[in-house]
Amino acid sequence: MEGGDTNKGDDMENLLSKDDMMENMMEEQEKPKTCPERYEGDKFIWDQADIDETNKELEEKDEIPVVKRDPDFEQTVGLRAHPDMTWKKCLWSVLVPWHNEWLNIWLYIGFAIYFWIEAAFIVFHSRKQYNFKYERNWDFMFIGTLSIAISLTVTAAYLILYSVSENWNKLLNSFDYMGKLVLFFGYTFAYVGSGLFDSKLYFPFMFIVVVVLIANLVVMQFDTGRKITFWISIAVLCLIYLYDFWFFSNSKEKKVFYIPMFVEGIILAVGYLLYYF
Repeated sequence: MEGGDTNKGDDMENLLSKDDMMENMMEEQEKPKTCPERYEGDKFIWDQADIDETNKELEEKDEIPVVKRDPDFEQTVGLRAHPDMTWKKCLWSVLVPWHNEWLNIWLYIGFAIYFWIEAAFIVFHSRKQYNFKYERNWDFMFIGTLSIAISLTVTAAYLILYSVSENWNKLLNSFDYMGKLVLFFGYTFAYVGSGLFDSKLYFPFMFIVVVVLIANLVVMQFDTGRKITFWISIAVLCLIYLYDFWFFSNSKEKKVFYIPMFVEGIILAVGYLLYYF
């Protein structure tokens, strides 16, 4: 009898312990979860204060590294970081709107898709979208649109993946800069080809645009190359557009194209000055 009572007592204890475990599990499920816990599992989106607090408790070799797109800009929330940050986590972050690059990423993805679609319309000579009189205009429009699509796509990839590591950040940043060079020179090539066709400097300008673009892509591989390519690009592009403005464009083109472009350029320059100084 005593043995039977002992077994019954053990069974009761087991049942009670199981009930306690079930209650604990239910309580854990009912607890509200934070955004990272609910959507990402292994947390890789942080605030700077949380990272600093966590890193204080870790050895230097185990600290969570933070890669920032612009180290001079104070970013304190929505930082993507992980001790083992991978491109898969960065791709997953495209679907998670809790970090500071999410809106930028989707803006670039959306515009990139739009310009790739437009490039396809031009390739197939869609008369509903475009109605060019000369065949050469289809070619130049395709070059300009393709240049924009490439630049937007490279920038989107950069924004998505730069958080993997500092090396990835530097490499992708270089590709992003090259994409912007392709955009400006590709658009200018298309503009010269279609707008300055009857000008005496048509072929010289076309040649200069191609040569300077190739030279810039080579020179920027060196340490001081980016500054050199920036000022060379500014000089060449200003030369071409100012020539067209003063000697070739009519009053309507100046009013519709150049005046808005000059105003936007001044606003952009003021914005950069305010940002850096």
